[in-house]
Amino acid sequence: MVPHFVNRETECDEIRKYLSPLHSCRCLHIHGATGIGKTTVATKVANDILNSDGHTVVIYVNCRNIKLSHDFAEKALQQVYHVPVEYPIPELKNRLKSQDFFTILLLDNFEFILHLDDRMQLPESELSLQQMNPSEEGSRIKNLINEILMVAGKVKLLLTSSEIVCFPEAGQEMVHLSPFKPKESVELLNIVWKERKFDTTQAHDLSKICSGIPLVLYTLASSHRNLPSLLKEMKCSSRQEKFKFLTEIQTVSGGKKINVCIDHCFERLDWKHKCALIRFALLKRRFSLCEAEKIFESKEMNASQLGRCGLGLSRRSLLEEHFNGDEYSYTLLPVIGDYCETKAMEQEFREVILDARRMFIRYFLTFLEDIFKKFLSKNVSEAIAAFQKDEANVMQLVEWCRNGQMDEDQTRRCIDVFNSVTELLAKMMRRAKFKDAFESLRTRCDQMEDQKRLSDCLTSLGLKEVFSCSCVPIGPCASHAERAKEYFTKADQIQRILGVRTGNSRAQCLAKLGRCLAKEGSFGEAKEKVQQAINIRSEGQDDNVMLGATYNDQGVILSLEGNHEQAIKVREEQTLPIYQETLDKHPFTATILNSLSNNYYALGNYKAAERYSKKALKIRRELLKDHRDTAESLFDLAMVYIRKGELVTAKDYLKNCEAMQNKISDEGNDALER
Repeated sequence: MVPHFVNRETECDEIRKYLSPLHSCRCLHIHGATGIGKTTVATKVANDILNSDGHTVVIYVNCRNIKLSHDFAEKALQQVYHVPVEYPIPELKNRLKSQDFFTILLLDNFEFILHLDDRMQLPESELSLQQMNPSEEGSRIKNLINEILMVAGKVKLLLTSSEIVCFPEAGQEMVHLSPFKPKESVELLNIVWKERKFDTTQAHDLSKICSGIPLVLYTLASSHRNLPSLLKEMKCSSRQEKFKFLTEIQTVSGGKKINVCIDHCFERLDWKHKCALIRFALLKRRFSLCEAEKIFESKEMNASQLGRCGLGLSRRSLLEEHFNGDEYSYTLLPVIGDYCETKAMEQEFREVILDARRMFIRYFLTFLEDIFKKFLSKNVSEAIAAFQKDEANVMQLVEWCRNGQMDEDQTRRCIDVFNSVTELLAKMMRRAKFKDAFESLRTRCDQMEDQKRLSDCLTSLGLKEVFSCSCVPIGPCASHAERAKEYFTKADQIQRILGVRTGNSRAQCLAKLGRCLAKEGSFGEAKEKVQQAINIRSEGQDDNVMLGATYNDQGVILSLEGNHEQAIKVREEQTLPIYQETLDKHPFTATILNSLSNNYYALGNYKAAERYSKKALKIRRELLKDHRDTAESLFDLAMVYIRKGELVTAKDYLKNCEAMQNKISDEGNDALER
């Protein structure tokens, strides 16, 4: 009996339907990933049938340790006839053929039979007299099963396997088991921990960490009683440490630890499939095989080979297959990804993982450069969607750079590319994540004693401080300006010492430093800095969009000075035309429109302020959706309606702003403090 059975009622009902003598199905395959509960479900259904029906026999054979067709027949025969026989194979067929009872032949872990022919030759001492060629034993067992189904009309086959099994002549059906949902995980924890109370939210977190795999969850729950400390251990550890932690747990008996199960699956693979799985494990999102082929194609494995390996791994349930109506996509369960990352550290796979990382790094750095070009164009929506889809893969680059898993050339290129696309990253990434990434790059620059790249990272960090502030209508606020100024001042000092007089980083440093100086009231120096930046943009080969952005920096300084008429003139005559022609509907365009709204608001022209604010909000809702900039527009528009005396409308916008801030903020509700 199964002591910790949870849920699966729908799947059990479906299995019982197929196993009914009235159903035409003769072979039912319970399919799913390693540790998903296939054996548990099959055992539960078998016991239910035995308890409710005195006219059914269940023959159970665990295929994990079967080596010969002779062994298979002998183990099955022992359950219906307890006297040893000399020729078990024909005896099994005869007894099942003549059996009066309805019989379910439950073959557990059938994937071991599928790979029996791939194993090494057995020593002569293990061969029976009937077996002269052990490399064909798997085929013999499958042929025997087919013969049984043909001659024994009252026999049905119930298979559990993590790999696809085919008995097409038997009217085969399949029931697929998916990972547990959080609610089901809580039910399992309730059974394991019985009367012990625990926090449901924390239980959901544990379920997520365990990929919803019942075996992993059961293993952890059986070995730990303190859920908060267990979560802390799993959340704070690296993937390798988490997997090592899991492999050391000894509470689950019978070799059913998850690492043992996955190791069995992995070792059955040939070399190319092992290498492909290690490559796929680097990807942090769903991927199509076409995408994987583009990323990882190399001399060692061409695209078609990699694609074929992907299909093979999917059949073995080492890749999870998803169908979205247009194409198939694939993922690895996190626990399998953790296993692969640990496996990749072994000397055997050193060159494989180095080659895979090299392809990954090259692909995603080029990807960042390409989407940045789209970001500074009318194709901005494509760029935003592409970045949001692959943000996790992009952040993987930073992790490797931080951990020394890139060589010096890769590190330098990574730092250069990240700094060259700062405007995209600053607009799309949360402040905490952005800061962590660029502080890591900054540290690597310090370690390499590379002052030029260090100044670029400092400029990027300062730029994010400016972009992140939504505390006041004309930013940045004093605290953000102070932090930003510290970064820009250090970058400016380095650039002046090195004699850097051109380039995007130099222009950004000067222009944004000017903003910070204006916040302190140093308007003369601020205007001088921004004019230097405008000169660099005008004389260099920088994108015209960046020139428009620098004119907007000039508009910010004029606004802080209280000269809103001149700020409006600069924005409407210098920045807005460039943005409308080059970018059209774009987050940068929305920023200018929102800034113009603030200028007109300060002048008391609420009609113009409302018009510009609505345009900004429409663009931000369409492109950025739930974003700090969208919340800022909601707040600013509410302030306009308050001034116009339309308090009900203002209240609605403020409620929407508050809801969005609560949903997205990792930095406090700055916009609400206004």
